[in-house]
Amino acid sequence: YDVQLDENGCLTGARRIAETGKAAGRKWYAYQETDLPNPWYNNQTYANTLDPATMQKFVEITYERYLETVGEDFGGVVPAIFTDEPQFSHKSALAFAREEKDVFLPWTDDLPETFRAAYGEELLEHLPEDVRLQPLEGPWIPWCRARDWSLDFVSQFTDGDFAAEGLGMLVMREGQPVSGAASYVRYPGGLEVQVTTREGCEGRGYATLAAAGLILRAHAQGLAATWDAANPVSAHIAEKLGYRPAGRYTVAELDEKCKMY
Repeated sequence: YDVQLDENGCLTGARRIAETGKAAGRKWYAYQETDLPNPWYNNQTYANTLDPATMQKFVEITYERYLETVGEDFGGVVPAIFTDEPQFSHKSALAFAREEKDVFLPWTDDLPETFRAAYGEELLEHLPEDVRLQPLEGPWIPWCRARDWSLDFVSQFTDGDFAAEGLGMLVMREGQPVSGAASYVRYPGGLEVQVTTREGCEGRGYATLAAAGLILRAHAQGLAATWDAANPVSAHIAEKLGYRPAGRYTVAELDEKCKMY
């Protein structure tokens, strides 16, 4: 991979190249390796928890065996089954942009195939992916207003008012916004979080990244960031970021003819 950084260490480009290809930036290599046996795991390796066949075998030799032996006591003497901290390989990261050391990603043999089936893209072509955070300011304000998916980031403000009072964060992929979070409304001491992802880019963690960036910016300015989840997906993102549900409530929705639902 040809990985290019600017003078501040920010990613400006990344592309897959041949093993003998010339890199404009620094050349990084990605390779697959299998864990070595470890005495902690009885001189074997940890189970591949990303592999469905492995997990099915685990169920057969553990839970099905429990069922066979003490199944009649499930819900009574045996109220639950506990498996101690199932996990996969921990993702590591560089301490700073120009550090030169190996980093690790969770992986399994069929990950490129399952990624292709889910997203229609080649995973190996996007390692590393050029994804970064961009404050929603300057020319990005009218840019968001001109597109349906991002309109609500700024719809409650004029461009000038948002520049003065609004707050937002965009997730940029290959130089274009794919998700974002912004202050749908402002109130004394805080803002209401609005988060949206462009169609076709859902399910990749972009909304969580954008919301986290917005919340950090808000807290840095002494502002509270409240979250009013309109659907289960929004609620799930909020809970991942540490919010806790306060309860449900009923709303009235009016259509263009003022008919209430």
